[in-house]
Amino acid sequence: MMLLIIIQSLPSTKKWFLPEVSKGIDFWNKMYIPVVIAMSAVQNAYAAFSSGFIAIMAGIVPVLICFAIIPLLTSKNIRHV
Repeated sequence: MMLLIIIQSLPSTKKWFLPEVSKGIDFWNKMYIPVVIAMSAVQNAYAAFSSGFIAIMAGIVPVLICFAIIPLLTSKNIRHV
């Protein structure tokens, strides 16, 4: 990550790279965080599945409750104050 930050700051001051190369460096700089989050999400899912039934239900039940509540919150019969 530090290498991407350093490389990204160089073209703006020195004009060393073509604009296409600078755009590519900027793209990979922005992709770093989503990739790290996706990797940690996979590890969290693996830990939940290996922990047992209670951990899986602790994730599924709140999601189902939220899905059930959404139609109630978005219905047009609710009177706005």
